[in-house]
Amino acid sequence: MHNVLVIGKDSRAVRALERMLVHAGFHLKKKSPDVIFCLGGDGTYLYAERCYPGISKLLIRNKSICSKCPPSHHLPDSAVILDKLKKGQYHIEKHTKLEARVGKKRLLCSNDFMIRNKNLTQALRFTMYINNTRMPPCIGDGIVVATPFGSTAYFYAITKKHFTHGIGLAFNNGATPLRYKLLKDTDVVTIQIDREQAELAGDNNPRTIILKPGAVITIKKAPETAPFVTMRTNFVEKLFAGRRKSFIGL
Repeated sequence: MHNVLVIGKDSRAVRALERMLVHAGFHLKKKSPDVIFCLGGDGTYLYAERCYPGISKLLIRNKSICSKCPPSHHLPDSAVILDKLKKGQYHIEKHTKLEARVGKKRLLCSNDFMIRNKNLTQALRFTMYINNTRMPPCIGDGIVVATPFGSTAYFYAITKKHFTHGIGLAFNNGATPLRYKLLKDTDVVTIQIDREQAELAGDNNPRTIILKPGAVITIKKAPETAPFVTMRTNFVEKLFAGRRKSFIGL
């Protein structure tokens, strides 16, 4: 993993990390890198995965909320992380992704798909099937279909719960007492819009799909995965690294 790319909103921090990478013997490469350093918060990772799907990501916190970042992965500890990466002291975790199909269109997400009412003053009415079983009619603002990785995002905001396996459904301001439902990762969710227009969004992608009454959306586990580079750093390693802030120019 010697060909790397750094993605982040803070250009100063990105340049600082790039200097560290070059000094450590890595090669900066925009096309087909071996690993992508996502420097920032959760949104930075989702943007990177959308632009470079399937390439291993290494998440590093940088002064922002990053619930997906391992506790030891933040910018001042980058020297330790780079050393472990060079020595092969890491492992790859492959997280579930979901696919949604609407007609001929196919979308992927790492966190979640959101279907919600386009007109905020009108409740959305839709029919949902789990595999071939029809569920009771659904009325509300919409639904979130989440991966385990994304269960700490909008799914948690609605349910105050998260999960580690399967697929999660969270009903947004539903008219029924059912707030959420956990499915197997082999289950298939089919949603038909019955009344009012809706929008379908995946992760933080600003491009959404308008769903008119009669539209059918099928959501299931995707064959693709989202690979992460993970490693552990201990106190002694951090101490000897010296948290080289002066070196990286922070």
